[in-house]
Amino acid sequence: MSLAGIVAALVLLALGAVWIVLPLFRDGRWHSRQQSLTDKQYQRLRVYYRQVKNTIRDLDEDFEVGKLAAAEYQQERELWAERGVQILKAIDEFDHRRGFVQPAASHDAAINDAIDAAIEAAVAERLKAGTAAVAEG
Repeated sequence: MSLAGIVAALVLLALGAVWIVLPLFRDGRWHSRQQSLTDKQYQRLRVYYRQVKNTIRDLDEDFEVGKLAAAEYQQERELWAERGVQILKAIDEFDHRRGFVQPAASHDAAINDAIDAAIEAAVAERLKAGTAAVAEG
């Protein structure tokens, strides 16, 4: 075999290796780009959820000091609460896809139900107190 034949064979071998290995690097880059986009979406959801919580807190404060009528307050609060629920569902979906969330045990469900009942009672009591304060004022 001549020197030219050996060089040609090495060049073809190098081109073949590049042709085989190159897609592996491209897929890794694409995956990391997709991961960073997913992370950005997740962070945006978290920021928007904080904004929703702050808005609900502000609505509660405005209602307590009498800046909002009861009907307007209830309508706005329901709207923002629904947005919060939708965002939490989206965040849970992200967490489930990533494998972050473990299924809750049955005793955890009972604890969660008790906490939910306590929260609902506190919200109802607060609404009664706010409505009574507006009626007196």
